[in-house]
Amino acid sequence: MMHDKIFIRDLVLPVIIGTNPDELLAPQNLTFNITLHCDLSRAGKSDHLQDTVDYFTFTERVHALVVASRFALLEALAEAIQSLAFTFSGVNAVTVHIEKPAVLKNARAAAIEIYRERPHD
Repeated sequence: MMHDKIFIRDLVLPVIIGTNPDELLAPQNLTFNITLHCDLSRAGKSDHLQDTVDYFTFTERVHALVVASRFALLEALAEAIQSLAFTFSGVNAVTVHIEKPAVLKNARAAAIEIYRERPHD
């Protein structure tokens, strides 16, 4: 069983998202924590970028996806990110955690988290 992971932590990106019309007037900063479950053993032995998932490229693509998106729900945004993750061949599973700060009274944030495994053909 493989337990290797690449973590993208506390990535803050501006997003227009929400079901309230006021939320759609301007971007709000969401915090993303994404875990890419992948086998890192080959890269650990070779020390070559092509043997791993390039987290720099992945993060750039997440940024492009997120800032251009117009979802109503965090859940839909998380599903779009997990679909993007599976365009990287080394990703076997992904966890996407998204926080929407200051949306609830007396709470630091509302958040969702999804975990998806690569579909087996």
